[in-house]
Amino acid sequence: MNRIEPIGSGSVRRPRFFSIIPCALLGVAWVMVSCSKPPAQPKAPPSRPSDVNVELRDGGPVVVRTSVAEFQILPSGFLQATLLKDGKRLTLDDPEVGSSGGSDSIVQDGKELDFILDFGKAKVIESNGKLGRGKRVEIPARPLAPAGVAIERMLVLEAYDDFPNIALVSSVYKNVGNTDFKIDQVWMQQHRLNSHEVKGNPFDMWSFQGSSYDWGKDDVQKLTRASSQPNAMGEMVKGGYGGGIPVVAFWTASVGEAIGHVETLPWTLSMPVKVEADGRVSASITIPVNTTLKPGESYSSPRSFVSVYAGDFYEPLRIWSSVLQKEGWEIPKPSNEAYNVSWCGWGYEFNVTPKQMLGTVPKLKELGIKWATLDDRWFDTYGDWNPRPDTFSGNSMKQMVDDFHKQGILAQLWWLPIGVEDGQGKYESHKYAVSKVAQEHPDWFILDKNGKHARIVRDLAALDPSLPEVQAYYKQLTEKFIRDWGFDGSKLDNIYSVPKCYNPAHHHKSPQDSVNAMGEVYKTIFQTTRAIKPESVTQACPCGTPPSLAWLPFIDQAVTADPVGAVQVRRRIKMYKALLGPEAAVYGDHVELAAISRPRWGRAEFRVQNLFGRKRVRSSSQWR
Repeated sequence: MNRIEPIGSGSVRRPRFFSIIPCALLGVAWVMVSCSKPPAQPKAPPSRPSDVNVELRDGGPVVVRTSVAEFQILPSGFLQATLLKDGKRLTLDDPEVGSSGGSDSIVQDGKELDFILDFGKAKVIESNGKLGRGKRVEIPARPLAPAGVAIERMLVLEAYDDFPNIALVSSVYKNVGNTDFKIDQVWMQQHRLNSHEVKGNPFDMWSFQGSSYDWGKDDVQKLTRASSQPNAMGEMVKGGYGGGIPVVAFWTASVGEAIGHVETLPWTLSMPVKVEADGRVSASITIPVNTTLKPGESYSSPRSFVSVYAGDFYEPLRIWSSVLQKEGWEIPKPSNEAYNVSWCGWGYEFNVTPKQMLGTVPKLKELGIKWATLDDRWFDTYGDWNPRPDTFSGNSMKQMVDDFHKQGILAQLWWLPIGVEDGQGKYESHKYAVSKVAQEHPDWFILDKNGKHARIVRDLAALDPSLPEVQAYYKQLTEKFIRDWGFDGSKLDNIYSVPKCYNPAHHHKSPQDSVNAMGEVYKTIFQTTRAIKPESVTQACPCGTPPSLAWLPFIDQAVTADPVGAVQVRRRIKMYKALLGPEAAVYGDHVELAAISRPRWGRAEFRVQNLFGRKRVRSSSQWR
């Protein structure tokens, strides 16, 4: 019969062999009195042990129980998450019977390599760090493969008292052989989900998928039998998008489950979601490692998570943001001005003039609007950001801002950081020249694998945000706009991510360095603006998609990002409130892209048009 004994207030239970190690040994201390050395101070008592309960069994599973949830690492390695609510055990997880594939594995030469957990050598450690009191479980594993595959894995699961709905998971893979070991991919948080509610439709659930994937695509959607989305995160993806919130969440009326990672940097990875042939929903995290471990070297994965909860996407996003804030992701309080209404001059489109902008003053005052935004194409070239001589000649830019201020109206300036004209391409009617910054600093550019200028949104070249001199350049630009011209804030538009950088002159440790550093430019803009004008407003728009964790902490005002309908507006406001807190200032957007015309007879046209010129989608139906 197995004997189970507790340790402290949060019990760790292990069947069979069990011992208690005292946390301190009392002995005799020699004390020497000296006039130059004060007497030794008594040690502070150890902090109270975590209330998280861990049960270890030699053959598995490992059961980690918090006040509201239970996380089991099954003998197969599958991580099952269960919500404990009102005396019920609720889960979406549906592990395949007889499967040996766990939740974490690697891919080598195109084949998945699973691992066998050694539950007999598992150990539990008290954890007390940024997330508070908790338990850390370490479980070694060997590959489920013929002898001679010299790779070992240490799986780590963490659970914390202050975050009872979430378990953090990471893995360390070590080459224990005498030859190199290549890893193509690392897979984490592989889950098989079932709503358990509608017979024959295991996919009957809602989802939030936080990737910046495609303009106008709903990040909140009801799954269908055909649902499939790659959810690439981190670096820029096709179309110039990228970044995203690294969370995918699923929920029914009774329970929800989410996976993602809790690193404060934008790791390049994907979180594919697909409804499989049997109707179950597969979700996982895939990391394109493409690395070779020398003998004795290790690869450490990012910390992933699985969370269970009751409610919709708001809950996992709130939990995720709370964890990141403990890890150093600082969310600033919006300025008081961030809550005010703003009028945007985009209605005048690309060739707006100071006269047109100032001509709105009487109507703005009549409506009580105290902010005016100068929008796109006031400038000569992307990258230099000087006023166009044909529309803003001489000192007219500063004069316009001064005139707004005299009327009690604050002014905001549209611009697009990082993007630079290099003489290639065009956008709308604007054919690109070679900007002055490109001529003077050709060594600042992000280069692709072929040594060419990497392209971002609007087919622009990109400066590498990891370079201190690039960050300093954007500090100078911000000072020019805010201090010298007098603007009261920025509308940063088309903000997504950047490509990896292969420029040898930058001496990167990894091409990922440029992606990781993107937030530094936005941090510079935000902090410089606030230092000059504490009641300024810095807005960032990831047009048509969710935002990026890289720059989200460096804004006063979020924006629903060119929504394609009122439902999307409401859901994105809720998303930002979850991510930035209930006091977040969220702009409902000045551009409503849904237009419906319904003539009494004939055809009715529904038109979704990207007013920035990227995409036009039309569909029509017969009305009677």
